[in-house]
Amino acid sequence: MSEMIRVSIFKRRGRKVFYAQYRDPVTGDKVVRSTGSTQRRDAERFAARWERELQDGRSGKTHRM
Repeated sequence: MSEMIRVSIFKRRGRKVFYAQYRDPVTGDKVVRSTGSTQRRDAERFAARWERELQDGRSGKTHRM
């Protein structure tokens, strides 16, 4: 994969937990996942772990042709 995947965190209005998101380089879709945490520090750790998994190819999601 030539593109680096960057995961960012954000908080939706009216929600308590933080969310992590990235743009899929293959499909161009935005992928959003709840971090399950109300603490920004824990959400950043979740995002870093998820980003590492995506870059290593261990995301569990496969693309079909």
